Amino acid sequence: MKNPDNVNSAVSERFERIMKACVYLCEKGIYPRDSYYTNPPATEEEIAELESRTNQKLPDHYTDFLRISNGFKFVHFEIYGTRDFGKNDGIVPDDFITIGKSSDGAQRLAVSPAGVYLCYIYPYPSPDGTFVKQPTLFRTEMHKLMTTLEEEAEKQRQKEKNESGRHFGRR
Repeated sequence: MKNPDNVNSAVSERFERIMKACVYLCEKGIYPRDSYYTNPPATEEEIAELESRTNQKLPDHYTDFLRISNGFKFVHFEIYGTRDFGKNDGIVPDDFITIGKSSDGAQRLAVSPAGVYLCYIYPYPSPDGTFVKQPTLFRTEMHKLMTTLEEEAEKQRQKEKNESGRHFGRR
């Protein structure tokens, strides 16, 4: 995967590692082959139009991601590209903009009003009646996804290694 010149190398590296783990896990049958997708990169014009439409500067790591893939899904989570950005569905407070959701619908990833940080928003209200918000950073969430997938891939490799060792030792 070619790293566009205007993309943070850490974002590019994480995305490349995520995709490598996705492909491996799908090839091994852990997940169906159609359980992930990537889109072609967003253009600078699409990103500028999105920031203009929402009247806010988006987090740099998110726009770097858009320059690599204008939307991405892997089994558990979907991150919206410029076209689906901002889907609201009653879970995300009006002052936040949705950029992704979990496949089970239990979580949303949203940009704060100032575009400063992201937060997970859960569909159940907190004691004060507002939705639960857990601040996070886009780069943190990419790192968590990368780590989870790589650990899952490594477990599969170890399982295969152990099974091949048992078969090799049998007569």
